[in-house]
Amino acid sequence: MSGIRVTTVYVISWTTLATLIGAGGLGQLIFSGLGVNKEELIFTGAAAAIALALAADLVLGKIEKAFKGGVVS
Repeated sequence: MSGIRVTTVYVISWTTLATLIGAGGLGQLIFSGLGVNKEELIFTGAAAAIALALAADLVLGKIEKAFKGGVVS
């Protein structure tokens, strides 16, 4: 289960780079901000990607604990 958690966070981080190849993704705000030199856009895009990664890790961590508790007990 921890592998799924790590992979999920990894995939979320890679979606920010998908913008570089024209695939859109979470990095659209970041790279738009870099293009027009607006720190607000860069920060908003980065904060959104971080929040999504943390939320996914939190949810998957709770699922992992639920399964561990059910199997061991």
